Amino acid sequence: MVATRPHIPRHLTAVVDRLLQDFRVVVITGPRQVGKSTLAQAVLRGRPGTYLTLDQPDIRERALADPTGLVNAGNEGTTVIDEVQLAPELLRAVKLAVDRDERPGAFLLTGSANLLRMRDVSETLAGRAAYVELPPLTLSERVGLPAPLSIDAAFTAPSAEEFLASIPLPSGASTAVLRDQLCDAVIEGGMPGVIGMGSEPRRNWYSAYLSTFVERDLWQLGRVDDLLAFRRLYSLALLRTSGLLNRADLASDAALDQRTVNRYLDLLDLGYQTRMLAPFSANLGKRLVKMPKVYARDSGMAAHVMRIDAWAAAESAGLSGQLFETWMLGELSALESLSASASTMHFWRTAAGSEVDMLLERGTSLVGVEFKSSSTVRWNDTRGLRALRDSMGDHFRMGVIAYLGEEIRVLDDRICAVPAWALVGGTAAAAARTDLGGASIGREEPLGSLEAARLSAGMRIAQVAELLGVDEASVTGWEASGYEDAPLRVVRTLAETLGVTVRLG
Repeated sequence: MVATRPHIPRHLTAVVDRLLQDFRVVVITGPRQVGKSTLAQAVLRGRPGTYLTLDQPDIRERALADPTGLVNAGNEGTTVIDEVQLAPELLRAVKLAVDRDERPGAFLLTGSANLLRMRDVSETLAGRAAYVELPPLTLSERVGLPAPLSIDAAFTAPSAEEFLASIPLPSGASTAVLRDQLCDAVIEGGMPGVIGMGSEPRRNWYSAYLSTFVERDLWQLGRVDDLLAFRRLYSLALLRTSGLLNRADLASDAALDQRTVNRYLDLLDLGYQTRMLAPFSANLGKRLVKMPKVYARDSGMAAHVMRIDAWAAAESAGLSGQLFETWMLGELSALESLSASASTMHFWRTAAGSEVDMLLERGTSLVGVEFKSSSTVRWNDTRGLRALRDSMGDHFRMGVIAYLGEEIRVLDDRICAVPAWALVGGTAAAAARTDLGGASIGREEPLGSLEAARLSAGMRIAQVAELLGVDEASVTGWEASGYEDAPLRVVRTLAETLGVTVRLG
C-alpha cells in the first residue's frame, strides 16, 4: 500500500477566497505540481461548484470541441477549470459567460504557465480576472504556522528594535533543530511531492519532473526544435542561480546563438522554472549594474541540477550561499504576495561594488535584505546595507541580515541581524535578543576606535586573543581589516572591555 501524503494547508487559500468575493474570474498560476489543483479543490470545498480538470482526456476533448458548452455546463456556484492552458479556446467562452453574468466568483482557473505573459489570455480576461501565483511550499506552511508579517513590519517599524519585537518567537525546539530544518528545506525544495522523501527518491522525482516539463509541457509554451539543447540551457541557467545573468556567456557555454538563448530563457520564465530579478536604478546619478540576476523558482531543482542532496555537500562544494539565497528569495517573495501592500523586488549593486541581495520597494520606501549562509554575522557583512542607507537617506526604512545563526541583533537603529528561520516564520523556539553593546549611528570606522583604544590601554594582541578565546593570528587579521571581518560578538566584547563606542557607518 502506498502511503498518502498529508494535505498541507496553503496561505493563499484565504486570499483566493477573498478574491472570489470580488472578481468574476480568479486565476491561480505557478509551476507544475506546485499544488494548484489541491488549492483549487480546497477552495471549492467551502462553496458550491463544479470541478473540471483538462488533465482528463475526455474533459479536454469536450473543451476543444465545444468550449461554450463545457463552460455553461457548470452554471451553479464556482466552476473550477484546472490546467486551462491545455485548451486556450476556453478562455473566450469564459469571457462571454462572465460578460452575460457579472456575479463574482463564477470561475476559478488554474494554469502551469504564466498566463499574464500570454497575450491572448491577458487580453481576453482583461478587467475580469484577478491573478495569484502559487509558489513552492514555504517553511511556515511546512511546519503548520501562520504566515509571518515580517515584510510589512520592516516597512512600518520606526526602528530595528521595534521591528525585531514584532517577530514572534514561541518557545519549543532548539535553535540547532530549527537551523537543520531550514537547511534541509533549502536542499529539499518546496514541491509538495518531495516533502519527506529521502535523497534517492527525491533525485528520481526531480529527474522525472524535468523530463516531463521538457517533453510534455514545453510545447504548450512555444516551439523548441532541439530538446537536448534546451535541457542543456535549463541546467546551465539553474547552475547560475542567484548570479548575474550574462547572456553572452550563457550562450557560449550552451553552444547556442544569443537569440535562441533569449527565447529559451523566456520559456523558462513563462513555465515558472526561473525568475529574473532586475537591478534597482532609481538613482540615475550613479552607474548601476544593468544585468538582471537569475534564480531558480525552486531551490530543490537547483540542488538537483547541482547534484547536491545534503546541506553538508552544498557547503563542501561552495554552493550553500547560492542555494540559501535562492530559497530565501522564494520565501520572501511568497510572503510579500500575501501582503495587502504590494512591493517591487530588486537587487542593488553599484559599479563600485556595493551590493544588497534583495531590495523591496513600496512607493518611496525601501527595505534591504542580505542573505548569509553562515552562523556568524561579521562587521563586514553590514557594508552593503550601510552603503544603501547612506545612498537612499530617508527612503531607507530597514536593513535586515538573514543568517543561519541563533541571535537576533540590533546593529543600528535601522539595521539588524535575524536568524533566517525567525524571519520567514518557521520558528518554534525563542532566539536570544542582543544589541551590539555601544553600537550607534555614525561615520567613524571601528579601526580608529578599537585598535587605537587597545594601544592606548597598553593591551597586547595576546591579551585580546585570550579575552576572546581565539588565536593571535585571528586578532592580527581582524585588525588588518579594521575589524570589518570580525564577528560582531568580537566587536561587542572588545568595545565593552575597552569602554569605547563603536559606530556603524
